Parts: sequence; structure tokens; C-alpha cells
Amino acid sequence: MIILTGDTHGALDIDKLMPEFFPFKNLTKKDYVIILGDFGFIWNRIQDTRERNWLKWFDDLPWTTLFIDGNHENHPRLAEFPEEIWHKGRTHRISESVYHLTRGQVFEIEGYTFFTMGGAHSTDIMYRRPGISWWPEELPSEEEYSEAIRSLDTHNWHVDYVLTHDLPTKQLLELAPYYEPYALTDWLNGIRKRLEYKHWFCGHHHVDKDLSDNIHILYDQVIPLEQFLN
Repeated sequence: MIILTGDTHGALDIDKLMPEFFPFKNLTKKDYVIILGDFGFIWNRIQDTRERNWLKWFDDLPWTTLFIDGNHENHPRLAEFPEEIWHKGRTHRISESVYHLTRGQVFEIEGYTFFTMGGAHSTDIMYRRPGISWWPEELPSEEEYSEAIRSLDTHNWHVDYVLTHDLPTKQLLELAPYYEPYALTDWLNGIRKRLEYKHWFCGHHHVDKDLSDNIHILYDQVIPLEQFLN
């Protein structure tokens, strides 16, 4: 089983994954919960007791946790974790059963293909401190954009599902006309126009909302992928 949900922001929005609230039972490590960015548990410059305890908490859960990165992540720390090819895409192995799905990959999970592109612009950047609570790697590099194109070329621009943190520009303005597009949303918009996909899921905007072109924002909702198999 594959289950999708929105940002956790470290422990701030973790309640939806707490066993007493989590709506799905009898899962195993062969089941996957995917967090659509702002995982937020890898935050400080070095691993501390809090981080170790939370990763152990995730490892003790019955399922395997996957996440794409958002803007509110310590990106240099994520890059320090061991890199592994997992389900045909590059990951960082965060712990025994937590994987960071890196940018510009196509993963094959339970017979479905997933294109991943994390990252977003922090609209609260004025309140954050470089190297402490904000990192410039929140936005993809040219190398990551190029790798994404190569991955999609390899799959003939056809995948089953897309996992991003932010929206394409069309849906960003559909969500709120006063939002300001930027380089990543424009790039995602170009991908949206060219790519064949069934459904597209993102986080970042702290709402649960369905938009045009089968694009869905998740935040509090915890939903099974099987709901979107058609």
C-alpha cells in the first residue's frame, strides 16, 4: 500500500502520523507513507538526541517512510546521508526505514512510476537565518534540473504519478491569483505541459485542495494512492 500526506515540519505537524490518529492499520515495512516535502526532522548542524529519537520513532513504525524535500529542510545535512539506488532512483538512506527521494528521479514502486522534484522558495525567508533555519539549496540547481530532464527522457515523458513540493505556475495562480510565480514553478509548468501523468501531488501550501489537471495539494489529509488509480 502507498499512502500520501503533506508536510510534517518536524514534530509540528506529526500528529497525522501518530498511531492513535493514523487511519490505516495492519501495515508492514512493504507499505509506504510518502511525505510531500518539509519533512523537517533533519535540521541541526549535527545529529542530536532529539533527531536520533525521532528517527528511531520512524523506524519503529510498521511502515517505510519516504519523503521528498521541501524548502524547510537542512539540505546540506540531507546530502551527507549515504546515497543508494532504491527502486531505480537515487535516495539518501536516512535511517533503517526512512528514505529521502532525491530530485529529478523516477522511482518504480508497486508497479507504478513516480517522478520526484522537491524544493520550493521560502516565502518566510525574511524571518530565517542562513545556515541555521534557511539554506539556498532549497531551490534546485541546474544539475538537478538537467538530471530531471534526463530521467523523463529515459521514460519517454510518461509516468504514473508526480511528487513535488510546490505547484506549477498555472495551479499556483489558480490557488491564489496574488501568488508570485518563480523559476521552479515556471519549470514545473513546462513539465506539466509536456509530461503524461495520471495524478500530481504536492505539499507546501498548508491546505488540502484539488486543482485542475489532476493536481492535488495535501497537508492534513492522509490518503491511499488507490483512491487515484483511475
